[in-house]
Amino acid sequence: MNLKQYRFITEYLKWGDAALAYKNAYNCKSDNYRAVESAANRLLNIPEIAEAIEEAEARLRAEAEATVKAKLTSELLTIQRKREILARIAEGNIYIEQQYKGRDCKTCTQMVKPTINQMLKAIDLDSRLAGDYPTPKQMTVVHTVQPANASPATSKQTEATADMQHSKEKHHISHAGLRKLLSTPVRQQKEVLVE
Repeated sequence: MNLKQYRFITEYLKWGDAALAYKNAYNCKSDNYRAVESAANRLLNIPEIAEAIEEAEARLRAEAEATVKAKLTSELLTIQRKREILARIAEGNIYIEQQYKGRDCKTCTQMVKPTINQMLKAIDLDSRLAGDYPTPKQMTVVHTVQPANASPATSKQTEATADMQHSKEKHHISHAGLRKLLSTPVRQQKEVLVE
């Protein structure tokens, strides 16, 4: 292929019109559209040019598809941003739009603070994003059987491990307990935690 044919390919890929590509590549001054179109079609029928155009279009299509796929798979919000929004909901520092039917209007809108259930759901979702919940693998308890001739030091270590696991369970608070805690005044919250 010569330089003008390469330029024709570039112009064809740029504009998608064979006649315009031919005029730009060959600096054609002719106003006879049929002659220009005929010359452009002759170039498109050359196997090397047709193959070069086909390869370039396939490459451009693949790049465009990869760009679109990357945009679709990228997160709209980062995990940190999601956790910030959930924290605002959990703390009640955000207003939620609520629509209802009123007497004077068909649909009225008011801004309300999140309910206790919405706050608890936000806490739950944030805990999941943070990885605070144990995985099913971590939740399985391994029971070990001590042999009859086990030393006292080994059994003490086993008891200490069991006590540590039991103390961790004491500090866990259920959703019902958290709901009760949030609905009680601050002075009485220590009593709720002890229960």
